[in-house]
Amino acid sequence: MTNPTIDLRCFNCGMPLAEGALLTSPKGPVCESCKERLPDLAEVCDFCGEQGPTWVYDAEPIGVLAKNAEGAILADMGEQWASCDACCLLALSDEPSAMMERVLALRGYPPMPEEHKQDFKEVLLTYFIVVLGALKRPPRKKE
Repeated sequence: MTNPTIDLRCFNCGMPLAEGALLTSPKGPVCESCKERLPDLAEVCDFCGEQGPTWVYDAEPIGVLAKNAEGAILADMGEQWASCDACCLLALSDEPSAMMERVLALRGYPPMPEEHKQDFKEVLLTYFIVVLGALKRPPRKKE
């Protein structure tokens, strides 16, 4: 696998993040304008980004090192993961490749050259293998 340069972007709006941006959301990096709306971001599935999660998984702590052209940022991904019904079933089935395909179908690829998309899929699959391995089952209904 090559090491493509992938722009680090806001989880919520997709805007490029500035060097040294703080990762304040357990869902991923957020830009300054979205940081003000973090309570609203709590109302999306942490796996696919769809509105209205109905389940919560407790998880072992997960840290992710995100790199871009300007440097690296360590993200604390949190110890609770909200899930929609569809992602909950995929997590219960321990299906990281199906989870990856769902996310790509819903959110698409970040802006990148076509030749880097396969590498991105491999990174995303590895991410979901780690995340699904850290989840404590069974989930509980979201309050």
